[in-house]
Amino acid sequence: MGIDDFLEDDDNPEGNEVMSAGERRDEFKKQLRKCDEIDAIIRGPKRNVCTARTESGDILVWMHYSKAFNFWGGAVQKNDELRVRESALVHAFLGANPDEYYVVPDKALHSGDFYMPVQEKNGNEHWRLAGKGAGGQNRELLNENYTSLCVPFQ
Repeated sequence: MGIDDFLEDDDNPEGNEVMSAGERRDEFKKQLRKCDEIDAIIRGPKRNVCTARTESGDILVWMHYSKAFNFWGGAVQKNDELRVRESALVHAFLGANPDEYYVVPDKALHSGDFYMPVQEKNGNEHWRLAGKGAGGQNRELLNENYTSLCVPFQ
C-alpha cells in the first residue's frame, strides 16, 4: 500500500466532482435564493453565517460543512451568541454535493431530540451532530423532517 492508496476519495467512489467548503456554501446560498419566501441573501454577523431576508424578518443561516455528509459541529458560545439576536436561527448541514443538505431550525436542533454530545476543543465547548448518533437516530430524524430547503423560511 502506497501514499496513492490513501489519497483516493472513499466518499466519492463514482469519481464525481465534489465541492470544497467555500464552493458548497456559495452554491447553497444560490439554492436559497430560489426560495420564494427569501428576498435576498446577505453577509451574516459571523463566519459561515449568512442572513436570509424575508417579508417576515431576517433569518440567520449558519452553514456547517461535511465533505462526507456524516457529521457536523459548532461552538456552543457562537450558537448562544447567534440565538440571542432578534433574527431566527437556522442550521444548514451541508455535504459536498448540491443535493446534500438538511435545514434545521435552532430550536429543533437543541430540543433534545438529537444526540449531540458536547466536547472540549481548544479550550471551548463544541457540540457535535453525527448522522450515526444514537444508533442512527440522528440521520432518521434529519431524513424524516429536515430535507426541505425552503420550509423554515415560510
